[in-house]
Amino acid sequence: MNHIIRELKGLKEDFEFYPTTDEIICSIQVNVNQQFAGFNSVEPYSLLDCGAGDGRVLTKLKTGDLYAIEKSKKLIHSLPKNIYIVGTEFHQTTLIDKQVDVCFSNPPYSEYEAWSSKIINEANAKHVYLVIPQRWENSLAIQHALSQRKAEAKVIGCYDFFEADRKARAVVHVIHIKLDNNRKHDDRLMVDPFDVWFEKSFPKKIEEIKEEREGDEDEKTPLKEELTQGTNLIKTLVELYNKDMATLNDNFTAISQLDEPLLSELNVSIEAIKKALKQRISGLKNKYWKEFFLNYDVINKKLTESSRKKMLQTLHKHTQVEFTESNAYAITEWCIKNANGYFNSQLIHVVENLTGNANIKLYKSNQRVFKDEGWRYGRAEFIKGLGQYSLELRIIAQRQGGIKSVGGFGFDYPNGLSNIAHTTVNDLVVVANNLGFKCTENTNMMLDWSDNKNQNIILENGKTLMNVKAFLNGNLHIKFNQDFIRKLNVEFGRLKGWLRNKEDAVEELGISKDQAAKCFNSNLQLAKDTHIKSLGFMSVNEDVATKH
Repeated sequence: MNHIIRELKGLKEDFEFYPTTDEIICSIQVNVNQQFAGFNSVEPYSLLDCGAGDGRVLTKLKTGDLYAIEKSKKLIHSLPKNIYIVGTEFHQTTLIDKQVDVCFSNPPYSEYEAWSSKIINEANAKHVYLVIPQRWENSLAIQHALSQRKAEAKVIGCYDFFEADRKARAVVHVIHIKLDNNRKHDDRLMVDPFDVWFEKSFPKKIEEIKEEREGDEDEKTPLKEELTQGTNLIKTLVELYNKDMATLNDNFTAISQLDEPLLSELNVSIEAIKKALKQRISGLKNKYWKEFFLNYDVINKKLTESSRKKMLQTLHKHTQVEFTESNAYAITEWCIKNANGYFNSQLIHVVENLTGNANIKLYKSNQRVFKDEGWRYGRAEFIKGLGQYSLELRIIAQRQGGIKSVGGFGFDYPNGLSNIAHTTVNDLVVVANNLGFKCTENTNMMLDWSDNKNQNIILENGKTLMNVKAFLNGNLHIKFNQDFIRKLNVEFGRLKGWLRNKEDAVEELGISKDQAAKCFNSNLQLAKDTHIKSLGFMSVNEDVATKH
């Protein structure tokens, strides 16, 4: 092994190559076999190794298709032929289009947070296994990524590299992250209605979906006709998708026409080309479904980041679904008919994410005694035992990302503010919009953030929605618009089942009857006859998006 390391250093291709030990691989193999245990044997599973090195993990765990991301040309050349390279530069490689059962990485320790958070956020896999320093538990980026995927990391082993092929003083945890558990933080089974609808609708024939749509008595105007009256994003994207797919097929046809002896000389097999084509086709579909979601105003303006990801993750599990106009219309209709559930659940999630030991005011009827030391048992447990509460006008949002330090690693800090903090502020803007507080576009991305600097998030009417200060310690200090925080607290209490009517809001929150009347049931709700125009797919009036 020492001579390989010397060669890699001579070629400037070391990239912190610390081969995974047999002990670590064995612990992962035991755990992954439990996840795929069949009646008499282990079911085959596909595996992607991010930073595959010499391929030892893939070789020892192999049961199905094997994929690798590796930067070193020497190590790539040494990989067995049955391992398919799907990327070289990790940070420039998308993971969402690489659908596998298991994703593994023993990342460079100087970048373990960036690698781990990217894998957790983007992995299109059922299970993720990471070999990372034991201090990962204090990593804000990793904890945020886990929160976004609604996943938990379980430590399955603690190991070191003292006697490894390449010795190091690092002590590491092997962690397992299950991404398909579909459970909330309180361990109640959560069935996403999008998943239920999706399973029922696909892979139905397009004609069946069309017949169902035409048979809906509430649908007065054909959806396709409504779209074609203005700028038709769906049609444009489908045309681009078909063009890219045709190019992909042409390239495959050209390669497959080469003589087999020549392909053998080039160390290329038809089977390898087929596998590569399958991955590219899946990736192309995922790419365009993602563009479909990100370019629709209904997604960007009315759904928070976690709500968008729920829908995208379901689509990415079903790469057999073609990106066609009919399928896009069907999914659009589902968004319209089921958006209300997302509007409500994401408001609860945003408030609970901000709930801290210095940020809340207990309801008048709440007889529980609040003690600071209860916070150390963790947010989920704390919230469950807290009782009924509302947010204060001024809050400290702890561990929300904050500001980049001087000389710090900056790829995750657009405009000086971390992506985690951007998400927190953006989600608040989304909820505010749904409560009737219309903000200017991309408000916080246009600001120049620095430590302890006052920033105002401005409404379209010129008033301030909230004043935000970000700090190097990862905290955000937020002062809310009084009308906004009042509405947010009333709707949070209503959706949690704590406020049954306007009178409860007056009694528990100490607000006036007029204020309670304006706030109660104020979260955006779409009427049953809402059509695509009203959701902001084109620049039209939103009169049919009613407040109940």
